[in-house]
Amino acid sequence: PPTINLDEFDEGKHPAQIRLIMEELLAQNLSMLAVRSKGQKDSALPLGPCHKLKTQLLAQLPFSPTNAQTRVVQEIEADLEKPHPMMRLVQGDVGSG
Repeated sequence: PPTINLDEFDEGKHPAQIRLIMEELLAQNLSMLAVRSKGQKDSALPLGPCHKLKTQLLAQLPFSPTNAQTRVVQEIEADLEKPHPMMRLVQGDVGSG
């Protein structure tokens, strides 16, 4: 259209682009909620704590885990004890501790 602000469009700030971005984010969130909801209905064998293996693994690490890493290990242990599959992505910066 002749009334379009090309600067807004080039910068990705045109209202139509923002609307599309928001719709895509909403669709992604809704699909993730549906997957998570389905996963909660599936069953999985709960695994009890295995302190011996955890201790062995941590002893072999060439570093001491950070507080955040320790917290994530505890969260994963709690998830493994639940009777449904866990949905978890663990990520971190390589070499940052």
